[in-house]
Amino acid sequence: MADSEDVTRAPGRPQESIQVRDDLIHHARLLFIAQPYEKVSLRMVANAAGVNMAMIRYYFNNKAGLFETMLRDSLSPMHKVIEGATPGNGENLLLLVLTNFYQVMSKHKNFPRLISRCMQLPKDAPPRVIVEKIMLEHMPLVQGKIKAELDSDGVLQQGTSAQFSYFSLLNLMVFPFVAPPEMLKLHGITIDDDFLSNLLEHNIRLLKQGIIN
Repeated sequence: MADSEDVTRAPGRPQESIQVRDDLIHHARLLFIAQPYEKVSLRMVANAAGVNMAMIRYYFNNKAGLFETMLRDSLSPMHKVIEGATPGNGENLLLLVLTNFYQVMSKHKNFPRLISRCMQLPKDAPPRVIVEKIMLEHMPLVQGKIKAELDSDGVLQQGTSAQFSYFSLLNLMVFPFVAPPEMLKLHGITIDDDFLSNLLEHNIRLLKQGIIN
């Protein structure tokens, strides 16, 4: 029987703490990362979290709602940092964005791979529709602040292209998390916490020496 037929909304406010909601988001993230969207059922998430399926209906309404909330929860820490940053204020925003991205994604190393996988689905596929919706909400802020920083006087080394600097920053941020595992294995690279920490330091030096003035 389909999930939508199995679950009924629990009457009244559930007695479980907000920890139940966080647990559901956590286990949903693990399952959506590990398996295609259509393979993940509400029952699987509820069983992994050790709660009644009615809790999913209460907090998220349905699988799409759970998926969207999980995405927003994962991206929220980075969005808040960028939202509070001011381009051209002396603390280079490019370094702030890079550092925060690594800090957030190191907790969910395969999350960017999930985003990439969803964006390769047909345009009307539910997970792609949800991902694009959230990206369209977040990207104007991120792009606007990064490009404002790149255009600020004295930020870039003389003769450095703002457009290519933006693209280089995206590569430094995203590639370690979406690179094909078999390709990394061929090069003897393991993406663990120590590697990411050292890579972040290296990439910061790279930006300072090659792009930032």
